[in-house]
Amino acid sequence: MNKKGFLGIFTDMLGWFFFFLGMVAWFVAYSFLIGDITYEISIQKGYLDDKGILISILQTPVTESTTVADEVLLTIENPSRDLAKNVINHALNSVYGQAQPICWALWQDDQTLYSVDCEKKQVLLEQSMDIASPEGPLPIRLAILGYT
Repeated sequence: MNKKGFLGIFTDMLGWFFFFLGMVAWFVAYSFLIGDITYEISIQKGYLDDKGILISILQTPVTESTTVADEVLLTIENPSRDLAKNVINHALNSVYGQAQPICWALWQDDQTLYSVDCEKKQVLLEQSMDIASPEGPLPIRLAILGYT
């Protein structure tokens, strides 16, 4: 029998034994270090309900001296203006229209100022507030009606 071969097999087996013993020791030590860390993954589904959306949109600057609220007031006086519609459409689509464009409408009392129509209407958000004008507060209402 070759003694060198027997010694080689013995050292290989001893090496594998220490390797697995080290792995078990590392696993035991690591399990004590991580303690009770748990993770929970949940699906949350809901509609838009942020109360500051309309205020944020109305405060969005259109030019250096005007905001969307100023443009809405100018639109009430001159209905052919559509600069505010473009800014509102861009703002809403950049936030909510990632997958597909959204449809929305903006009213002053019962008069529609701007609207982007859609086939499937499901009201996702509806907010109203008064904006200041020289004639007094004007009630406006914004509704996100769904996706086109």
